Amino acid sequence: MLGKLIKHDFLANARFLGPAYAVMLAIALLGRFVTWLATRKAIMESVAPAFAHIISMLSSLLTIAFVLAPLVILFTAGFYVIYRFYKNIFTDEGYLMNTLPTRPVNLVFSKLLTALIWMLITMAVAGLSWFLAVGHIEGLRNLMDQLWDTVVNLFLSNKEAIHEQLGVPIWLFVTELVVFLLCWFARFTISWYFAIAFGQLISKSHKVLGAIGAYIGLAIASNLVSTIYMGVLGKVLDTVASNGTALQVTMLGNAVLFIIITALLYWATTAIMKNRLNLD
Repeated sequence: MLGKLIKHDFLANARFLGPAYAVMLAIALLGRFVTWLATRKAIMESVAPAFAHIISMLSSLLTIAFVLAPLVILFTAGFYVIYRFYKNIFTDEGYLMNTLPTRPVNLVFSKLLTALIWMLITMAVAGLSWFLAVGHIEGLRNLMDQLWDTVVNLFLSNKEAIHEQLGVPIWLFVTELVVFLLCWFARFTISWYFAIAFGQLISKSHKVLGAIGAYIGLAIASNLVSTIYMGVLGKVLDTVASNGTALQVTMLGNAVLFIIITALLYWATTAIMKNRLNLD
């Protein structure tokens, strides 16, 4: 049943996010074409001045749209996976979803997992749109080769210094950074899931306002816990001489804190759905 839930949530997100990604890629390609057109002196001089001016303005507007598009799509994807949780569980759709032969832990896990997957896909599509806008395949290959050579040379010539600063090999640090970001996004998403679940207890007639109020309260509590944690961690790190060790402790410590908060909110969300669900 869990596999079917994950498949359903993945496809449901795809029906909305897929066209959004297509629009972003289309903007990137259109921006690339218009920019190319605007830089062709022979073409611009052969057309009417008014048309050339329109092309220049359109190139500028598409450049701005391209810069903003990845940020907009990241925000949209994050908002949509949160909205789907509310709509799927706490509106009229909840009469169907909550009668499925499965437990609330599976419902929440399915939505949280697909949210993480779609956020990774969103970042990949945002990167792809950037490459489509700035160059062609050959240019991309040359850019990646130059970037790789630069990183390799930098790493080989400063291997000991980089290892001392990071505390671990660079490949392990990159892996830890990806895990850290995933833990942060999981905590962010489950915080909204909990706020939505708790919000319907605060206000039965204004569930959205209740969810926003619950999230604000949760954010204040989380910031308080983080402040206390960072204060304690700072005192511990005062005794640590190595910068690399301090960085490792900070990153992994925060990742562990995010995991603990995520686990607690996951349990609280499923407990509310099991014992205090209100669809009125």
